[in-house]
Amino acid sequence: MTTTEIILIIVSIAFLLFIGFCIPVLLQLWRAVKKMDETLHILNEGLPPIIRNLAEITTNVNRTTVNVQRQVAELSSTLTKIQGAVGIFVGLEEVIRRRVGFPFVRKVTTLLSVARGVSAFVHTLAGPRAVPKQTTKELQR
Repeated sequence: MTTTEIILIIVSIAFLLFIGFCIPVLLQLWRAVKKMDETLHILNEGLPPIIRNLAEITTNVNRTTVNVQRQVAELSSTLTKIQGAVGIFVGLEEVIRRRVGFPFVRKVTTLLSVARGVSAFVHTLAGPRAVPKQTTKELQR
């Protein structure tokens, strides 16, 4: 036997050992591919309904967003109008307060005091006549 034949025998034995070690790896790869094929089949069956549901959810969220934006815009417009009206009333109150001033308040206070005095006078004046006389029996009860 020559050296080349010995080298060829060693290389052949190494190649056979390599193939022997690769067979379990190839079998494991085959099983993994088989399981991936089953998973892919399940996904292909279940994914279209999920995608349809997602499309419906997206459509509903978009509609809701548009409605909320519209409501917020209307509310903002209404609040701006209310704020303007309140601003007008505040400005009007300031103008009236500057023009009327404190003498008006004093006059109103004086008029209210006079009205209370007149009311007390009228009640006192009309008091004895308006009250009916009670009998002694009613007083004893």
